[in-house]
Amino acid sequence: DKYKGNDRVTFTYFGDGAANQGQVYETYNMAQLWDLPVVFVIENNQYAMGTSVQRSTKSPALWKRGEAYGIAGEEVDGMNVLAVKEAGERAVAH
Repeated sequence: DKYKGNDRVTFTYFGDGAANQGQVYETYNMAQLWDLPVVFVIENNQYAMGTSVQRSTKSPALWKRGEAYGIAGEEVDGMNVLAVKEAGERAVAH
């Protein structure tokens, strides 16, 4: 979207298991370096590949992981469609 010069924002989705992989942090870094219009959405189902997030990660507040890269985050109840819509709108406006 930045390359095309449009006013769009890309939403990228990944799960709680992928949130522990190094590629995610590389992506955060590149997105900030290049000032890309991207919203990262972590879908946390509490069990990445059958392993509880409480047992697989030291910091279960996955939404805070972008802070080191200057990426704002918030936790949203994914079962509340209105809360998800509002959070998405805030993220795009940001």
